[in-house]
Amino acid sequence: MSATLELFDGAFWRDPYPAYAELRAHAPVRRVERADGVVWLLSRYADVRAALADPRLSKDWRYTLPPEQRAGQPGSPIPMMILMDPPEHTRLRKLVSRVFTLRRMEALRPRVREVAAELIAELPSRGPVDLMPGYALLLPVLVICELLGVPADDREEFVAWSNAMVDGTDEMESATKLHGYLSTLIEAKRARPDDALISALIADADDDRLSHEELVAMAMMLLIAGHETTVNLIGNGLLALLTHPEQRDLLRARPELLSAAVEEFLRFDSPVHSTPARFAAEDVEYAGVVIPTGSPMPRSCASTATRAGTPRSATACTTASAPSSPASRARRRSGRCSPPART
Repeated sequence: MSATLELFDGAFWRDPYPAYAELRAHAPVRRVERADGVVWLLSRYADVRAALADPRLSKDWRYTLPPEQRAGQPGSPIPMMILMDPPEHTRLRKLVSRVFTLRRMEALRPRVREVAAELIAELPSRGPVDLMPGYALLLPVLVICELLGVPADDREEFVAWSNAMVDGTDEMESATKLHGYLSTLIEAKRARPDDALISALIADADDDRLSHEELVAMAMMLLIAGHETTVNLIGNGLLALLTHPEQRDLLRARPELLSAAVEEFLRFDSPVHSTPARFAAEDVEYAGVVIPTGSPMPRSCASTATRAGTPRSATACTTASAPSSPASRARRRSGRCSPPART
């Protein structure tokens, strides 16, 4: 394996897939030294699938500490489901699943179409158009506003905070402002409930209910999980179609293939490139390599699908890998998305 293989820096993000192919072929379990410390990267599909279900891998950062120091340290600073292990994760997922239903999402579909059409109508009809700030960055956060019940008068500020948080500009300040805003919004929904998701989560009280901080964390998680992923899916999908005109023409001729095409966009150029880090609660072995206790392990999901140089035809699209990690902030700032892989 090349000793100079560049990972997660510089030219890597212009086309990460050759590096991923080299990892899969020659170093499927790779120790990576980064500015913020050492992490271990898994890149083969079978290993990633196994790791996602491995109870020896925890989301609790305290496993990075010596055993005698763990008890005195706080856990996650915010009770966000994606940062928790069972049984806490199981409890939160159960509570949310009672109101975050397919029926609720289907009821939102007409409004999503309206928002998308309004954004497209506002784009210039002539000359170059930058779809990332004018459409892709706005659509998901405006839909999340609809889902959460953010009042129309607050949305411009809400969108600005959300965009700053996901693109890395004033990230901490924007996250703090969003946290404070959502906390106030939740109290307003307690006093004046509506039919949006926050009010439903507040009202849902069978044998358990979400605390105020858990409600704030849930709203933040929806924003974090739904915003950047959708932005990058739109950008990467458009890029794939622009660079593969035969597929673009096929979709124009047969729009019923669009759902399958979206699945292929997710496989071909994943909107995120790794899962949130988990930590080895004990020594674990993958592909013959022992990863020591306490090691951070963000698993690469974008690299687990063996890719050809062109997307599969929309008539035969299937999902080959799960999504997840930091990737496209730099790409979005430069106004472009990842190019197709050439492995």
